Amino acid sequence: MGRPIQKRKIGQGSAKIEVTAARFSSGGVITGDIDDPLYIDRQRGSLQFLIKNSSNSEKLKLVGKATPAAGEFNIKVTIDDDADGALNDSATYYVTKLHNRTVSCQPDDDPTGMIHLPYQLTATGDDAILGDGFTLANIDVQK
Repeated sequence: MGRPIQKRKIGQGSAKIEVTAARFSSGGVITGDIDDPLYIDRQRGSLQFLIKNSSNSEKLKLVGKATPAAGEFNIKVTIDDDADGALNDSATYYVTKLHNRTVSCQPDDDPTGMIHLPYQLTATGDDAILGDGFTLANIDVQK
């Protein structure tokens, strides 16, 4: 499994990694919100995490696609994909593997576009701190 994700980056609370969407074994795709966030409770393997919200708790697999299947979840990252000096031209990628300082990510279900970048935890919609031209992945945090 390698080194686990640092505990200060996962769990429930502000400034912790936000799970974008999850599909538990029963029911459809769930997205978190301020009143009922989806969050990583514990790491169970390199791609397996215990995902929780107020009514569900299940071990799910991290996948790099927008719509997870049953037993899967995703984490969305924002990346400035054009090294033009303007930080307002961002693209959405999905994490395929979390590391302590970097992420592997790809466009929606497209492993040919896989990239490996350092990341930072950011509040949604803060384009001022995007790295210019595939230099930094921005992961949304819980509020």
